[in-house]
Parts: sequence; structure tokens; C-alpha cells
Amino acid sequence: MTDTRSPVFSATLTVSAELGFLAELRQLRALSGQPSFRRLSQIAEQRIAASPPDRRPEPLPPSTVSEVLGGKRLPRLPRWAFVESYVTACLHAGGADAPAVAAETARWRERWCELAVEDEPAAPARPERPARPWIAATAVACAFVVGAGSGVLGTLRWTGQLGSGTASDACVTSAGPAGDDLLTGSRARKEWWINNQNLGTLHVDGPRLDATVPAGTTVPGDVLLGLSDVPIVKNRDYLLAFTTVADRDATIRARLQDTSAPSYLPSLNEDFSVGTSACRREYRFTGAQDNPHAELTFQLGGLRDDLHLNVSDVALLEMTG
Repeated sequence: MTDTRSPVFSATLTVSAELGFLAELRQLRALSGQPSFRRLSQIAEQRIAASPPDRRPEPLPPSTVSEVLGGKRLPRLPRWAFVESYVTACLHAGGADAPAVAAETARWRERWCELAVEDEPAAPARPERPARPWIAATAVACAFVVGAGSGVLGTLRWTGQLGSGTASDACVTSAGPAGDDLLTGSRARKEWWINNQNLGTLHVDGPRLDATVPAGTTVPGDVLLGLSDVPIVKNRDYLLAFTTVADRDATIRARLQDTSAPSYLPSLNEDFSVGTSACRREYRFTGAQDNPHAELTFQLGGLRDDLHLNVSDVALLEMTG
């Protein structure tokens, strides 16, 4: 059967720009709760079944999604039809409503169009011929983005801002104040995860996380150690405490954020240093938004060298006084 959709757009981008865009796609999946490729495929099929024949979205076979996100189709930029279907499926999986999906998709389209620049060398004059279909399709896809917004990274607020409170990169030498630890007991999800097993390994042994991350990723969110379903209450005070030790000096990020698209509002977003000496840190902050399913992550991407990291005794205290 002939595929009547526009072909993959082979954009002439630098490899770094393409890798950055794939990293953003992987970030969106992580922020949407890390839905499986099969789940994304099912959402796309549901959309296809509910759409008229002339407006059917792109299917998302798990093998295709895996190849695209894994960079196996570089140096080609994913075509817009794939990006639209993937982004929409991620947002639906994350519980976004229709207005949020529409707004976020428009911003992704703007981001895609910024990269989708055809850079064909000038050729000698020759008889006119019809425009290639993919050029027309690209023009149509990008015709709607003027004034659409600040781009997907701004929408996801990946760099984030601290909620009200205080933070320090200094090590602490005494135990923090008493409080209700949200990461233990009946309210906690006990299983830590890593967002991409192709970009790192994670071993969990009780309160100890051992992670190995290779160099070569682009941004902190490329490799996440995460804990889901953390209950956060707006304007309530918290303290995050943990101990780290690594085989070399590096800078990583701790982030606790809302999981609601499109803002993913952070309550805590802190870069901190790790090294060969064990260091316990405490960060006080105030909840930015009510969410029983907030997400706590340690972000290990974008490192210049391979890193072996141990994180232990992670505690998130709900302050009582």
C-alpha cells in the first residue's frame, strides 16, 4: 500500500542540533510519566480510529519510536507528522487536556520549523519543475507557527526556577529536622527508575542508588533517575535531603516538579556538585502546585566524562513546624 503522507524531511542540520531535538523528545516522554512505546502506539491508533481519512495522524509503531528516539535515523530530522503524533500521545499519556495538548503541539511545531531548514546548494538555471512534495508539506506544517510561542524548552521550563525557600550546595554535618518522610511508608512509590537504559544503568539496593552514566549526552534531562507519585501540596514547606558520592567531580541536578502539561511547574530545581567524598545536602523549598503525582529526579545527562554515582538515604520531609 502506498504511503500518501509526506516523506521524512531530510533536513540539513548539524548533528548537535538534531541530537538536541531528540533529547527534547525524550524529555517530553519522561515528563509525561515515561509511557511505554506500546502505550504511545495505542494512543496513536485510537486517534487514527477517531479521525476522518484526510486528517489521520501518524501511527507510532514501537519499533519506529525506538529507532527515532535512539538516533538510529540520524542525520535526518523526524518528519512533522511523526513529531505531532508522538508529542500528542505523550501529552495524552501524561493526562493533559485538549487545550493544553493544542497549545503544546503548536509550540513543538514552532521548534520543529526552526530546525527544518532546507539548505540545498544553488544549481545552474534549468527548466522549472514542480516543487517536491516534502517541501510543500514542510511549508504547510510551518505556516501556522508565526507567533506561536517561545518554543518547547520554554514551555517545559526545563531549566526551571526554585519555589520559595532556601537552598545551598554546602554539605551538612548533622541530621535535618524531624518531619513526615514522603518517600517511605504507605504513600511512597518504592521503585526508582532510569528513563533510558541505553544511556545509563541503575541498581537499587534499599536506600542506595548506584548509577553509571556514559559521557556524550547533551542536556541534564537526557538521563534521569526518578521517583514518581510524590505527593506535593501548594504552599506547604518541604526539605529534600540526600547523600552523594561519585568516582569523579561533576555537576548534576535535583528537580521536583509538577507532572501536569504544559507547565511542569518546578517546586525545586537545583544544580549541585558531586565528588569522591560523600556529601549530604539539604534543600528547603515550598510546594509550587498541588499534585499527588509529582516527580523527583536526579538529572545526570550532559556530562563531559563517564560517571559512576551513588545516591543514598534520600528523604523528602513534609515540615510540621
